[in-house]
Amino acid sequence: MISAASLVETNNSSAKFTRPTTVILSSKSGTNQFHGALFETNRNSGYGVARRRQDTFTKAPFLNRNEYGFSAGGPIYIPKLYDGRNKSFFFFAYEAARSVTYSTGSYNVPTQAMRNGDFTNLFDSSGRPIILYDPLTTNATTWARQPLSYQGVPNKIDPARISSLAKFLFSVSPLPNLPSVNPLVDFNLVIPVPTPNRQDTTTVRIDHRFSDKDLIFGRFTRGRNDHQLGITPMLDMALGNQPSTATSNRHWPNATAAITWVRTLSPTFTNEVLLNFSRDYHRRGSGDFQTQYANALGLPNPFQAFNWPSITGLGVGSYPFGSAAPFWLITNYGILQDNATKIQGKHEFQFGVGLRYEVIDKSANSTAGPFDAGTLATSLYNPASTATNPIAVNQTGFGLANLELGVLNYQASLRRRWNHSRNSAQVSGSSDSRRPSPALGGFSIRLPCLTM
Repeated sequence: MISAASLVETNNSSAKFTRPTTVILSSKSGTNQFHGALFETNRNSGYGVARRRQDTFTKAPFLNRNEYGFSAGGPIYIPKLYDGRNKSFFFFAYEAARSVTYSTGSYNVPTQAMRNGDFTNLFDSSGRPIILYDPLTTNATTWARQPLSYQGVPNKIDPARISSLAKFLFSVSPLPNLPSVNPLVDFNLVIPVPTPNRQDTTTVRIDHRFSDKDLIFGRFTRGRNDHQLGITPMLDMALGNQPSTATSNRHWPNATAAITWVRTLSPTFTNEVLLNFSRDYHRRGSGDFQTQYANALGLPNPFQAFNWPSITGLGVGSYPFGSAAPFWLITNYGILQDNATKIQGKHEFQFGVGLRYEVIDKSANSTAGPFDAGTLATSLYNPASTATNPIAVNQTGFGLANLELGVLNYQASLRRRWNHSRNSAQVSGSSDSRRPSPALGGFSIRLPCLTM
């Protein structure tokens, strides 16, 4: 860090702190001379990175991480207008991190034949064939069905019957690079998968000394953390934007501002007034938080949710398209605190008052889906089962074929848009410099002891 230093106290905290564990942040200030710093740190897969045991590539997956920044500080000086030496100072710092890490991703994806509706080589992990049945031939009385076929070839779907949803999902999914592997048995696509991360922090601090007894300084810090988790080769640039490739996109900006006034009333008596405000904005979920993907895909979306819908039950291992519901957590936090310190002989007294106000707004929006292809649409019904609890005959039916025929189950969740929380507290206390007591609501007092 080039803009601030921090200290964490886990015990023996002063009474002016409201909790036994305290994080104390000290930011830098300018001086009478101009100073600056510049740094760059890089870690790259071009050196010092070995392949992991599960990597099947000739070299390690790509890694590139850059941490860089600069700072500058000094007196506020405007030629012929203002000379702030010994009175006014500034400090500015910018810090950033950019990284992209690739890891080995292993997936089960449909073969080219499956994407064309050809399931003639559909075998499970034990080598047993799986037979598909045509849902349009279901007997309403006996539930019997005819085997699915096209042009006299069993286990083959007429290309005209393949749903537009299936065609789109296949179009944004890579083909297997291990085509001889049965996706019902093992991974047939092994590729490097990226995890990008972007962080920025900007800090500005201004100090001004009005007199030998009064010093005021203010600080403003703005940070951002954009992170993508669960990126898969499916949905590669789906609907034309990169964020849709991630199961969860996290956008996390925050800002803090602080003003402090320190007044020296006498050589043994000082007073400090602090005003602090922070805002933390956390948003995560799949997609770009604007596009109603279910509508664009022609899927039911009764509550107009805009997350990417999860599609499961396809029977092809890790091929399902994941999703994360839209979520917001916004926290606004304000503190007004006055701390006075009095030194009397070998004793030190601290007393003051603090006001705290906290606002938390939380939102978990309605979701589109999940959509489940495990509908038994291409299965043969077991006559021993019932209409309320249908059971398929073993080795019949396949979820991916159900998707291609457009037979899915779905559910939609309607959620309260926002939950609002408000909290305020008043804290005051007294302590000595050797054995401070924890802060309490209301007023607390403890007799000082001798400081050795």
